[in-house]
Amino acid sequence: MKLLQYKLLADEFDESIPMICAELDKPSASIFLNYDKERFWNYVSSAKNVYYYKIFQDHQLCASLHIELERDVLYISLLVFENYRCQGIGTQIISDLLSGVLPISFDSIEVSIAIDNIASIRLFEKCGFVFTSICDELLNYRYSKN
Repeated sequence: MKLLQYKLLADEFDESIPMICAELDKPSASIFLNYDKERFWNYVSSAKNVYYYKIFQDHQLCASLHIELERDVLYISLLVFENYRCQGIGTQIISDLLSGVLPISFDSIEVSIAIDNIASIRLFEKCGFVFTSICDELLNYRYSKN
């Protein structure tokens, strides 16, 4: 696996936002991820305890990771760009997060996955996340360090 580079979103005018939006707006992502185009980028670039990472492979933007930290729990949303799927990038991002590559301290991670998003369910289960509940057609998974 090639080394991934993680860069925090600079601000709501970050040069990578149009490319991320193009991926978020593709049907393969938009059926699972929703965002408020008017407010989202300002929120993730300025809110306390919110981190939005742009992820690069060979200097090419290939994924993004939205993290919100609340009382030692990370709530995450991961987007691997369409042309980079099925290459192990999602697994590497989760592995990097769990191993401390990103400088964020946490006790557990929670993720909500659409019930029909089989690829994401498989990814998170493979990475050690455990199903905890279902709510509004979203499956909730948790990873605990302990």
